Amino acid sequence: MKVQFEFSAADLADVMQRSANRSKTVRRLRWQARAVYATVLSAALFFIIPGEVAARAAFALLAWIGIVVLSSLLFKSSHERYLQYSREQLGGDGPFTCEVEMTAEGVATIQCGVETRRTWAGVRDVVVAPGGIEFVWQVGGLMVVRDRAFGNPQARTEFLQLAREYLAAVPKVHDET
Repeated sequence: MKVQFEFSAADLADVMQRSANRSKTVRRLRWQARAVYATVLSAALFFIIPGEVAARAAFALLAWIGIVVLSSLLFKSSHERYLQYSREQLGGDGPFTCEVEMTAEGVATIQCGVETRRTWAGVRDVVVAPGGIEFVWQVGGLMVVRDRAFGNPQARTEFLQLAREYLAAVPKVHDET
């Protein structure tokens, strides 16, 4: 089954962000960066604020908690950075064309003059997500087939069912590590 759709630099940035958000390493690094930032600011407050040590320590601790919470809420998205990078790599905002073809052997994509093929063994999961169907790779992130690739909801459902059938047919290798 083959589908085609147009995508933009913003679509690619969205895929990059989805992929990064799935990464335990990225989430850990974000947490560490917030903790270090909060620690530095809280320590500065501790030494700047006059008063007894216990009161300054309590204020610095509250400041640390507040900074971590606020930075998590305010700086949750790096979408703008992903968008800038996508524009740089693609040479503009688009539109660009993406073709996705599924066969019993695997998934092939053609976009921006580059063809990529992955066997079904290289697919970890096929997930229904906002705006499309995600193919989560074993290695190397994910691909989103946008809803606009399908002429109607039935075509989307058929595509999803076929992808899941192909994936289910792959013998699972159990990793003991």
